[in-house]
Amino acid sequence: MSTIYQGSVAERVRQCVRLQLTTAGSEIEDFPNDASIVGDLKFDSLDVVEFTIAVEDEFGIEIDDDQMAELTTVQQVIDLVTAKVRP
Repeated sequence: MSTIYQGSVAERVRQCVRLQLTTAGSEIEDFPNDASIVGDLKFDSLDVVEFTIAVEDEFGIEIDDDQMAELTTVQQVIDLVTAKVRP
């Protein structure tokens, strides 16, 4: 997989995070990829569901509840999406 493709996935996932932060009224503007979704970004259960739906819609994939429950950082979401959309 090319770095450009990986970067594209990472940026698109990060955009989904930013959208959810805005929707939730968060003042967090920037975050590292190792940011904890619940701990650092302060996503509650509804935020996690909405974020998951946004990622699924963005990439045309399905993330089941068990998979999402195991993901704790933005990077882990990026890695899962990359694996699911890999040509």
